[in-house]
Amino acid sequence: MSYNLTKSNGTPFLVIADSTTDNTSTSLTLVGKNSVNFGLAVNQNFINMMQNFANNTSPVKPLVGQLWYDMVSQQLKIYSGTNWQALVPSWDGIAGTIVTIANNVEITCILSQGIIVAVVSHQSIDRADLQTSIVLNGITYDFGARFPNGIKPGFTLATDTNGYQLVGSASSATQWTKPVTATFNGAITGTMTIQGGSNITVATSLPNHWTPNTYTKVIVSGNGLVTGGNVTLNSSDITTALTYVPVSNVAITGSITGNAVVDSNGLATIITQSTGMVNVGDIILTTNSSIPAGWAVCNGQTVSTPTGSVVTPNLANVVVGSTRYIMRTY
Repeated sequence: MSYNLTKSNGTPFLVIADSTTDNTSTSLTLVGKNSVNFGLAVNQNFINMMQNFANNTSPVKPLVGQLWYDMVSQQLKIYSGTNWQALVPSWDGIAGTIVTIANNVEITCILSQGIIVAVVSHQSIDRADLQTSIVLNGITYDFGARFPNGIKPGFTLATDTNGYQLVGSASSATQWTKPVTATFNGAITGTMTIQGGSNITVATSLPNHWTPNTYTKVIVSGNGLVTGGNVTLNSSDITTALTYVPVSNVAITGSITGNAVVDSNGLATIITQSTGMVNVGDIILTTNSSIPAGWAVCNGQTVSTPTGSVVTPNLANVVVGSTRYIMRTY
């Protein structure tokens, strides 16, 4: 009668006919009923299992859960169904590593002296989602309070009065161990606290260095701050700015007399009067082809002047050659 073999979970696995052996379906030699010399196969199976198939190469046709001692790496390994994984005897309840579940995330806890000192995780877990304690192999350990900032992807150290720290050099970091406060003094004031992990905004203020007002003259320091000023200007301020003394009245002497009055915009109004020269109404004989301003040809014409109009005498017929008479009209 054939042997119907099943796996440990009850799944049908193999049928071995009477008087036959099977050394291809597993890493062992399986014997059927009434098989000849079955004792050799059974004894060899015991040796292989006692040694966990110790060899430089893995056993053929392994089953899930089968053990193999890798003589190259000197590690005991277990077959997962797809590959061989090393069994790390790293847990004794006091120190070592153990895998557990936190908020449906598989994590690795690292313990020392019966205390969780660090956790390795592939994703973040918020502090609110961490259980107060966890049970590992029947032993309860404090958990949530040891990670007040939650768990980050990668390696997260627990918070402890002993001050756990990573020793060595790191190429980068997202947060300093302790926050640092920077204070601004001088022209501006303000403070900021830096610990890393996020951007910060520095609130600064610029104190008054002089009384607020509208000034016509100010004193500026080397760093651009107004440190003094005058509300009004005096005459010395103006001459200093111009580098000369401006005039307020101009007197004109000589053949033409008069004066000039300078207004607040710097414009001058000049009032003149000729002395011992041609007066309005005087007539002279000229050979010039162009007539100067303030004069008109004496041909009986009416001429507009700043004070009204005048009529010139008609002397057009009283000429000598190319000469002609002109009259001063203003």
